Amino acid sequence: MNSSLPPSKETQRPYLRHIRQKLCADSTDRREKEARACAKVLQLLPQQAHLTIALYAPFGSELNCHLMIPALLERHYRLALPQITGNTMRFVPWDGVSALCAGPFGINAPITLDNSAEVCPDILIVPCLGFNSEKYRLGYGGGFYDRWLKAHQPAPLSIGLAFAEQQTDFAIEAHDYRLDQIVTEQGLFNC
Repeated sequence: MNSSLPPSKETQRPYLRHIRQKLCADSTDRREKEARACAKVLQLLPQQAHLTIALYAPFGSELNCHLMIPALLERHYRLALPQITGNTMRFVPWDGVSALCAGPFGINAPITLDNSAEVCPDILIVPCLGFNSEKYRLGYGGGFYDRWLKAHQPAPLSIGLAFAEQQTDFAIEAHDYRLDQIVTEQGLFNC
């Protein structure tokens, strides 16, 4: 076996889940890191009201991007969250306070009554299980964000949100989509 090849995503996912879970052990340190990471994202966003910012509903031990909601609403941004149906992900409006319901994979999403609610965000905040030095993210393996970004060209600004400890190396595949930025509690990740 060639040791110069990067590890596969499949081998990295359990390791990265473990790293993120360890961050939960010290909840004070974790909350401080989450607050710093969210503050760094807020610094990157343009001061332009009425842009649509797509967040995610934190799942498991994902970094809590909802800490940004008060500041986003104060800046008069519109919010959206992903909603999954089958193999398709779309973004639907969310007011930042209305109840969410468990969707596929146990991930919370806004309650919508029809398909007319879909929006195309101006800026996408993307959860990362891991990320590499080339700004590719590692998710859970469903490819939802990769497919959505490739299908919506020109793509909105995509910002991966992660803890610094989640940086790793992994094999990039043809369907992977390179994010515009990666932000951690240490700041903008310079690749």
